[in-house]
Amino acid sequence: MTANNNQQSPHNNGIEPEKMQQYISNELSASEQHALEMEMETDAFSTDAIEGLHLLGQEKIASNVHTLQQQLLKETRKRKKRKSLIAGMENLYVSIIIILIVAILTYLVILKLKNP
Repeated sequence: MTANNNQQSPHNNGIEPEKMQQYISNELSASEQHALEMEMETDAFSTDAIEGLHLLGQEKIASNVHTLQQQLLKETRKRKKRKSLIAGMENLYVSIIIILIVAILTYLVILKLKNP
């Protein structure tokens, strides 16, 4: 998990994903580990999540996180590209409307000049 992932899921009752990762990697101190285990006793979702992380293993977790980050990056690039295309189209639409207004006004002026 990355340090930028500070958002907590409403389901995990305050246990951050980084803490879960540190717990399965045995990177927490004994007191932190005990506090996390006490918190897990009241939250079945967190217990299940940590058990699932244990089953996956560190390599698989890292691989999944990397894959998800790549997919997210790809999607955000697509959205930025789409937004820039739409912004360019707005200018085109305004130009077309102005040209149509000028053409209609020119037509009306010519009609007025022919029929005084």
